[in-house]
Formats: sequence, C-alpha cells, structure tokens
Amino acid sequence: MEKVISLAAAKDAEYLGLKPDSRQFTVVYDKFRMTASIHSVPLSMPRDDTSMTVRIDKGVRAARGGNETKERLQTEVVIPARAVYALAICK
Repeated sequence: MEKVISLAAAKDAEYLGLKPDSRQFTVVYDKFRMTASIHSVPLSMPRDDTSMTVRIDKGVRAARGGNETKERLQTEVVIPARAVYALAICK
C-alpha cells in the first residue's frame, strides 16, 4: 500500500519542511488490516491554513481479493493555521 500513496504539499509549503512531492509518512493498519490510516511526519504549525493532497494510485485492492480501483483516489487535507490552535486554547 505504501508504494501507491503520495502526499503533495502546496507549492508554498516549503516552510513546513515539505517538498512538493513528499513521501514522509507511515501507514498504520487496524487489528484486522481492514482499515489503513496515513500519518505524516510531525509538521510545523503554518501561519495560514495550508492544503496537502493525498493520492492513492489506481490498482489498489483488498488483501483478501476483490476488484482493483480503476482510478486514482485523491483528496485535499487542510493543515490548520496557528490561530486555530490559539483560539481553541482560549476557550
């Protein structure tokens, strides 16, 4: 699974220590290996909200068989800005 996953930071996210195509992550599976979670390395808190694209290439299928995915899966994840954490602490 790890070979088909990529994390792509926004172009202006170099101050987070991320390259445009960063492979600094681990995949954690549940007890029965039915669910996988992608964990990035610890990131610096950005000044502004920053997005990261998570991609999983096509051709992934369950370890126990089944159909492969026909298209690449992709989603945007927002890395919250420092101000979000400051507001949460003040509440």
